Amino acid sequence: MQDKVMKVIFVVVFFAAMITPLVNMLFSDGDKVLNLEKRTVVKPPKLEIQNLEKFPRQFEKYFSDSFGFRNFLIDLNNRVSIKWFKTSTTPKVIVGKQGWLFYRSERSSDGNTIADYQGLAPFSARQLHRIKLNIEEKAAWFSKRKIHFLIVLIPNKETVYSEYLPDYIKRGKTTRLDQIEALVRRHPHLPVINLKSVLMKRKKTTRIYYKGGTHWNQYGAYWGCMEIIRRLSHWYPDIRIIPLQAYRPAINPRSSKDHWFGFKENRFVQLTLKPGYKSKINDYTLFAFRDSFLRTSPHFFKDHFRTYKEFSTRAIEQNLKVVEIEKPDIVIWEMVERCSDILLYLK
Repeated sequence: MQDKVMKVIFVVVFFAAMITPLVNMLFSDGDKVLNLEKRTVVKPPKLEIQNLEKFPRQFEKYFSDSFGFRNFLIDLNNRVSIKWFKTSTTPKVIVGKQGWLFYRSERSSDGNTIADYQGLAPFSARQLHRIKLNIEEKAAWFSKRKIHFLIVLIPNKETVYSEYLPDYIKRGKTTRLDQIEALVRRHPHLPVINLKSVLMKRKKTTRIYYKGGTHWNQYGAYWGCMEIIRRLSHWYPDIRIIPLQAYRPAINPRSSKDHWFGFKENRFVQLTLKPGYKSKINDYTLFAFRDSFLRTSPHFFKDHFRTYKEFSTRAIEQNLKVVEIEKPDIVIWEMVERCSDILLYLK
């Protein structure tokens, strides 16, 4: 009798486990965003005559995204893998020491991080010469239009916090950032600033990158932006840097912001000017061609420049058309270290 009861319980639990996600899928709004993929869910396809051939594949994608408790189950799997077994559930993320996570961007066709750090993707002499000519050509283009131009390189998190990388990842002899830095030392007329040294200095007193993500945090953004502004003040001596003490930190000690797996363990700080602080906003116009790093911190430039506009780093041709029309005083072109090969294709 007891065996029969146990069998019945097992069958009931089994079917409940099978049916519950489907019920949840049918009667709840579901998740709008998929945490790990950092994208919105696929919408249900319409069953139409002209769509019959594509419908099965579209429905499969929709079902995969909308399966009941999907985000919860993936989150649980991620936590078990990372916290208990110290392994990543995706090849693009590496679990480092003390819970630090790192981006293997090669697996996402998003530049070079680990291969470059290991010295396995250096620029050739010919490529470095091409980079030099490209920068000179672009600088001349801006100079002809009386616009100050500056290329800004932001180091990868792997470069700044390499001590938290797993031991099996060894630093190579030379990285691409090292090569560009050496190129600028040989040719100081090149309008390039590398933020590595200032960020390496500031990390000694404050964490400046997210432990669970790939970007710098607000403190890293502040010190990086102030170093850019300090460089711009060589052209415009009346530009004044706002001190860190003028900013008020709003702290969320457990935030999922910029965490690869959406875990609430990042210390998120938002810096805003203190009420009553009067900054001297200059009348210069600053345009920034930027990637996701500067996208997180436009307020630091807006606090200094009366006119600040930003555009995607990669849409160079469209950006230059806007520059021709609006004629800003300054253009900065920011790119993270892993995407420095963009310099090969400046036209």
